[in-house]
Amino acid sequence: MDGFENHTQEHVDKIEMQRGWFQETNAYFVDFMNGDIANLKRIIKSVLKENGLNPQNDNVILWMNFAVHAWFGGRNNWKPTDNRQKKLQELILAMRDAFPGARIAWQTSSYIDMDIMSALPAKGDVSRYSEFHIGDVTATATKEIDEPIMHALGVPVVRRYDITAAYRGLQCDGIHHSPHLATNANMWHCYGFGAIEDLILQSGLAALTGADQMPICKAS
Repeated sequence: MDGFENHTQEHVDKIEMQRGWFQETNAYFVDFMNGDIANLKRIIKSVLKENGLNPQNDNVILWMNFAVHAWFGGRNNWKPTDNRQKKLQELILAMRDAFPGARIAWQTSSYIDMDIMSALPAKGDVSRYSEFHIGDVTATATKEIDEPIMHALGVPVVRRYDITAAYRGLQCDGIHHSPHLATNANMWHCYGFGAIEDLILQSGLAALTGADQMPICKAS
């Protein structure tokens, strides 16, 4: 959710409840920036119903993430604090209870490259990243909170952080690999690096399909 990349998004606005969703073939994206779990369940149920999907009969994957946007209008208890572990547990248990049969994958945050983000012309909100040390705090939370709790809960981890850190220097604005009009990617003349998103997708698919037993596309 938080780190979702989509190049050809089509807005889905059949009913008010679906505002914020986008569709590309058979995938949907929901805005979870405020961290409201009850609202998240309500919207997912609406979209599943609208498309005639039942997780107990159909292949439904909840590809989830919530990290950086906790500093940008998100709820305070989602930030990497002692309470984040409890919130992650609450979220996963709520999803499993509401959508039995659905598979869940947890995507870690992107590596945040402050050198690129600060380079002229600087990203518009770089001062907030710097003031709250978002890059360092998010990196620490990824390794000390998100990954351990997901492993404990048996949730496959999509290693966005590891992949984006390994290929540091290929982000348009220090965080995105695809151009974002909202962040004025045109100022950097950045045309995107879709291959990085392909690697992240492969990592997630490998995690979901048991790469530990059969290491196909397993992230190194």
